[in-house]
Amino acid sequence: MINYTHIFHGTSFSSYSPKKVNILENHLFFVNSNGMIEKIVGPDHEDYTSLVATYERDANYYRLKDGQYFLPGFIDLHVHAPQWAQNGTALDIPLYDWLHTYTFPLESKYADLKFATKVYEDLVSALLANGTTTVLYFATVHKEASFISRNMRKEGTKRVSRKSSDGRS
Repeated sequence: MINYTHIFHGTSFSSYSPKKVNILENHLFFVNSNGMIEKIVGPDHEDYTSLVATYERDANYYRLKDGQYFLPGFIDLHVHAPQWAQNGTALDIPLYDWLHTYTFPLESKYADLKFATKVYEDLVSALLANGTTTVLYFATVHKEASFISRNMRKEGTKRVSRKSSDGRS
């Protein structure tokens, strides 16, 4: 018997194209130690019933409840990570003034790695809680703070980080 990290039992939705939805109803999803789905077994598979009987009492077996479904993670290709600390603030002045009054002074705080860590951890938690698993992050000129996002993958996201140029010398 192979030891899987997680075995999920339920229904998933995915798509092959904008017009075709793939529904895997009442399937088993076997996840390996790298967090990858290694095997998917449907009710029509000859080993399905015996696999359910073998694994359903394991601590790592999770059966979805009625109304719960697996969905692919969302992908966000434009996240200004350093601006997360001002998320939800209003544009009370024109953009150019707003950047110089609020954004650039905020981004200067990322020289403090404790501040950067706190903000980035909160950002990743919020993204994951809302289903976003893959992100293109834009960072600041603070190289060490930008490296913090490298560690965010352990939190469950895939990421690419890039420095954002603010046009100032």
